Amino acid sequence: MIPTIVSYYTKNTPYEDEVKHLIASCEKFDFPCEIEGIPNLGSWKKNCCYKPRFILEKMGGPLLWVDADGVFVRGPKQLETLTADIGLCMIEELPDLHPCKMLTGTVFFNNTKKGKELLNQWLKACQNPEDEEFPDQVALKDLLLKSDAKIFNLSTPYTTTCDLAY
Repeated sequence: MIPTIVSYYTKNTPYEDEVKHLIASCEKFDFPCEIEGIPNLGSWKKNCCYKPRFILEKMGGPLLWVDADGVFVRGPKQLETLTADIGLCMIEELPDLHPCKMLTGTVFFNNTKKGKELLNQWLKACQNPEDEEFPDQVALKDLLLKSDAKIFNLSTPYTTTCDLAY
């Protein structure tokens, strides 16, 4: 079963147009999705740090967060039977202190005790987003490095960046 795809975009920004591609790709593959617009919270960092709150609000089963500028080009087969608490792309060759060690543009959260605990800890860690360059990403990476949660390393196609002609 495909997890519910969740995302938000900041209203009255270019993401309002970008998210249309994500919605269309979810519809193309008949993926369950909950994608909403939110008001601008004052800065890009604050908007990014809203992610754990939004995911927690949507949690009712397994969820896959996808940034508003993401798009599916095929089904996420790897996630259909995933039992880990969390799944995200980890760049093994980067040192643990690197802000891009773990990417948060596509993140799977399972509706498990550990999955919910991580979301709550992530929410708390994102309270001061101006402190870091990639505040939500660094906060989650730091939590996962010391967590005993079951973490699954999503393969790179889940976070591949490419220019597509729409």
